[in-house]
Amino acid sequence: MAKLNMDDLNLKTAQARLTHIYKARYEKTLFLRISPEVDQQYRSEMMGIVQSAGIQRVCLMDFSKDPLWFQELKRTGPGT
Repeated sequence: MAKLNMDDLNLKTAQARLTHIYKARYEKTLFLRISPEVDQQYRSEMMGIVQSAGIQRVCLMDFSKDPLWFQELKRTGPGT
């Protein structure tokens, strides 16, 4: 299972949700954290969805440690 911000994101709805979010954005970069337990097939499917949603760059983040800005986002919620 993937998450978009704090919401669950499944493979069936991921492309539509990501396309809706990124279509109006000038900066089309996605920050992505993938658990080491996630199998390669799921990773490949998700990367295909990301690419077909119009996202131009993907920043892969270390799963073992949250960056400071992400810790703040988890604490306050998106858009605050």
